[in-house]
Amino acid sequence: MTKRGKRIAATLAEAARAAATAEEPPRRSRRRIRFRIAAGVAIGLALIAGYWLLATTGALETVLDGAALRVWIADLGPLGPLMIIVLLVAAIVLSPIPSAPIALAAGAAYGHGWGTVYVVIGAELGALIAFGIARLVGREALRRWFGPRIDMGLLGSQTALMTIVFASRLLPFVSFDLVSYAAGLTVLKSWRFALATRSEEHTSELQSHSFISYAVFCLKKKKIYSFSYLLFFGLNI
Repeated sequence: MTKRGKRIAATLAEAARAAATAEEPPRRSRRRIRFRIAAGVAIGLALIAGYWLLATTGALETVLDGAALRVWIADLGPLGPLMIIVLLVAAIVLSPIPSAPIALAAGAAYGHGWGTVYVVIGAELGALIAFGIARLVGREALRRWFGPRIDMGLLGSQTALMTIVFASRLLPFVSFDLVSYAAGLTVLKSWRFALATRSEEHTSELQSHSFISYAVFCLKKKKIYSFSYLLFFGLNI
């Protein structure tokens, strides 16, 4: 067979393979859509059930009460740091749960050094889980609704999206939780999101050290007015 004949045969074979695989995507696509819908419903129900469990068992009230939370963590002994991480993950994935009381309790129980370490680990894990949930459930749906337009311009640039995530973490009025979910809906790669989030956490560690240390000082010295002002400021950042 001549070279031209081989090229023609290869082209015909490629076209046949393309035609054969073209019939499979609709079935695979429908299966993938059903899986994502089921996963979304399951995750939604799990989040609702988790929040309801925290509210009905009184755990949510304990989280909101800084003194009670510190006592509870201290009573857990070696499991205290693990509980700090779990609570922070829950606070980010379940957005209505505030993270400031947990961070304050971590600083009061373990000092601003180890307390910050546990807070950073919990915040990073929570952000990655929120990112993964949005990517699994919402990314494909948005692409179907808006098509390629959703990845045009800055929304299609990995560098721009990574910069936006990093910058948004430094803005006091932007929700840490919502940014994580929103990032999962974009084309941003997960390792870039993790790096941007971790870089911001490293940048804000000095702020966290000062915030937690002064909060603990106010509690020990019973400076209620100073602590109240600090807590108000912290809840708004």
